[in-house]
Amino acid sequence: TLRWKRHGVVFFPKNTKNLSRTKKTWCSQLHFNVTYLILLSHVIATNKLTKEAKMKKIFAVLISVALAAISQFAFAAPAIVSGLQGTAQAIPIAGSPRALKDGDTVNEGDNVTTGEGSALVLRFEDGQIVAIGAKSRMAINTYKYDQKEPAKSSVLLSLVTGSMRAITGLIGKAAPEKIAFRAGNATMGIRGTDISFATAGGDVVVTVADGSISFTFQGKTIAIPAGQAALTANGQVTSGTIAAINRAVAANPGLAAALKSVASDAISKAVAEAVA
Repeated sequence: TLRWKRHGVVFFPKNTKNLSRTKKTWCSQLHFNVTYLILLSHVIATNKLTKEAKMKKIFAVLISVALAAISQFAFAAPAIVSGLQGTAQAIPIAGSPRALKDGDTVNEGDNVTTGEGSALVLRFEDGQIVAIGAKSRMAINTYKYDQKEPAKSSVLLSLVTGSMRAITGLIGKAAPEKIAFRAGNATMGIRGTDISFATAGGDVVVTVADGSISFTFQGKTIAIPAGQAALTANGQVTSGTIAAINRAVAANPGLAAALKSVASDAISKAVAEAVA
């Protein structure tokens, strides 16, 4: 979209669903605006309007535009809200919480929370999908995406309470060892995966729908393939089929409710739309 002014041209990106494209757009803005202003200063000079005060203004505007474009390029948010049912907030490291709506962005360092009966789906820049169930809190500890070399990227997401589902994207394909999820005292390493997990009352449950994960708890690591699950309870880890672990989870009503929340039809539909 172009908005022409007497002495300048400003570009505004409208498509926030593709953050990589947004970065490219801002690069184009930087190149176009800088080039335009250089040409403008040349025209002014050739018209003998070269007084020192006027030239200082020209270069001040040039620097301001360049810094604004660089700022937008360098600090593009890693994810957008692609689906929301109910209420959700993003809580930055510094600053006030902000209510989220479809199309909003979330940043590295943000804590994302959902209200009662709510669900949120985030689409990350590399295509990773994260769904958060009701009454949940997730921290985006680290999200570094190198678009040119995805293998140099890294992701760490922490589920503080509640439940979430994660489907890995380009980073998971290029460097699965660079992705990790935490829940309670457990850490999950990814091997090209679609997983769901929840934490409540100190217990953690994880189910693997596709791919496999490494599950580390109290210094012990086990492999969990597709169709299997694991549960931590009373300081012990139990693994087995998803059906068997779901039966065991019933002993912790809070954990069972959290896991059920992230497996709702609403989340499944929103995830399918985000992946498509």
